[in-house]
Amino acid sequence: MSTVDEPALRADALRNRRRILVAAADAFAESGLDVGVAEIARRAGVGAGTIFRRFPTKEDLIAAIIEERVGQMIVLADEALEDDDPEAGFRRFVLAGIELQVRDRGFFDAAGRRIGGDPRLREARDRMFDAYRRLLERAQQAGAVRDDICAVDLPVLMCAAAGTPAPLIDAYPEIWRRYAALMLDGLKPASASELEHERPDVATVDAVATPRALRRA
Repeated sequence: MSTVDEPALRADALRNRRRILVAAADAFAESGLDVGVAEIARRAGVGAGTIFRRFPTKEDLIAAIIEERVGQMIVLADEALEDDDPEAGFRRFVLAGIELQVRDRGFFDAAGRRIGGDPRLREARDRMFDAYRRLLERAQQAGAVRDDICAVDLPVLMCAAAGTPAPLIDAYPEIWRRYAALMLDGLKPASASELEHERPDVATVDAVATPRALRRA
């Protein structure tokens, strides 16, 4: 095969990969993680064999989508860091992150259960927390956010705001903003009261999330 054909083949493979990831993410968002590979292949317009060549197991496919979602959150944090106003940047990041989760809550719930327990996702998770940490510390140094919360608290708080019951979301699609605003007010130093539990530790969460088979390995 000539070298002229190789870039086109690589581009075609990348397009197929993108179609598979988009189709899988949409299917998971609509119907949960039990959706079969045949349905994902149908949505993507490819054969099931094409999916298995790129993602040998369904868990590989799920991990790839989680990596993409983590990448989105990192981009949001990096963009917020470019805001000259630390408080405005932090607020914009939190609201954008909650909105992503509201739109794809089922998948984010699944991601939360996997991201610490799957070694393939640890590097992406660590990069995410590093971005969160830089954004949070800048807001804390500016006096915009109470100083007793940590980067690990942020995704938990965002998940809580995104967890508005489905009937409320159906009736009021933007009502999550009400609870996000209450949460953000609670993060201001003027609202702070002593927290009744120690900070969460990533290593402890990882140990709980790691599947038993991996713990024995």
